[in-house]
Amino acid sequence: MAALGLIPVSALAGALLGAEELVLLAFALCALLLSGLVQSAYRAGVARTNWRVGIELPTTEAAVGGHLEMSVTLAAAGRGGVTPVRLEDPDDCWERVGRAAPAKRARPRRPSPTHVVRVPQVQSGATAQFRISVPTERRGVFALAGLRLWCFDSFGLIAQRVAVGPSATVVVHPVPAPVELRDEVLRGDGGTEDNPQQP
Repeated sequence: MAALGLIPVSALAGALLGAEELVLLAFALCALLLSGLVQSAYRAGVARTNWRVGIELPTTEAAVGGHLEMSVTLAAAGRGGVTPVRLEDPDDCWERVGRAAPAKRARPRRPSPTHVVRVPQVQSGATAQFRISVPTERRGVFALAGLRLWCFDSFGLIAQRVAVGPSATVVVHPVPAPVELRDEVLRGDGGTEDNPQQP
C-alpha cells in the first residue's frame, strides 16, 4: 500500500525540514488508514458468516477453443446482503497445472480494487449470479483456486476476506482432426514376406 509507506516518509521529511504541512499530511494519512481499517473490519464482521460462494460447471472437460461457462452463485443471509462486497476477478484465479505448466503466478493475498467484480446488494435469502468463461485457448489441465469474496472500506484501501468458494478443475483436450489416407495405405502391404534366395 502506497499510503502506508508515505506516512513515515512524510513525518520524517516534515520533522527534518521543519515543514508542518508534511507532518499534518502524515497524521491525515494515518487517520485515513485507521478509519478504513475500522470500517472494513466492521463490514467483515457483519458479512463474514452471512455469505456463501458456490460454483457450478456443466462439464469438467472441453475441447480446445470450445465454449464453456461456469456459474458462480453468491448467497446472502441476514444483514450480509446489504454489506458492500466484491468478488475477485476469476480470470486471475485460473492456473495451468501439470509438468508442462509455465511458472506459477503468485496469487496476491489481497486483491486490488481494480481487479474485483462489484456485487449488487441483495435482500436476505436472495442470490447474485455471475457467468464466467473458462479459458479453453490451450490444452491442458486448469485449476480454479477458490474464489474469494471481499469487503473494502469506502476508500478501497483496506480489504477483509468474507468468504471462499470451492475450487474446480477443467481438462481442455485437443480436437481430433480427420486425416485422408490413400487406399493402398489403408489396405496395407500386399507383398509376400522376403524368402531367402534359392541357390
